[in-house]
Amino acid sequence: MTETDTQDPVATIVDERTRALLRNNLAGMSREAIGALVADLTARMGVDPALAPIDIIPDRDGALRPYINARGASELAKRNQLSDDSLDWEIVRDSVVLVTCVQRDAEGRTTRDYGAVPFDPDRPPTLARAIKQAATSAHRRTTLRAVGIFLNEPAEWTAVPDV
Repeated sequence: MTETDTQDPVATIVDERTRALLRNNLAGMSREAIGALVADLTARMGVDPALAPIDIIPDRDGALRPYINARGASELAKRNQLSDDSLDWEIVRDSVVLVTCVQRDAEGRTTRDYGAVPFDPDRPPTLARAIKQAATSAHRRTTLRAVGIFLNEPAEWTAVPDV
């Protein structure tokens, strides 16, 4: 058995940047490499980097997750001519706001996604905040789905294994 036989075949095919994106974890990359990756992603999205459309969020396990924020999603929606058809909300089980967003592209194709945020029914101001957060999340998720980008939400990060 040669040295090349014992190497991980994926590691020889996929470069560091691609591997980091596939596993949704930029930990281990230098600041310069992360900056270059974010600049490349921003350019590929066609979004002005001055808008800071991508955040790097550390999680409890030390992973660094790329996150296309609401500004980035809004710019993607404009660039891809997405318009909101509907944005509806409902209260589920007396303590969760569920917002449904439906967007339509220039060809008439519709995309739907959801945002859900808990609130304290005994504190009315938490309902308003939950509606706003759920609407932002639903709009962001719908936009990313419509343009073919999949990145997990922060709450979902622990459910995805590190490849």
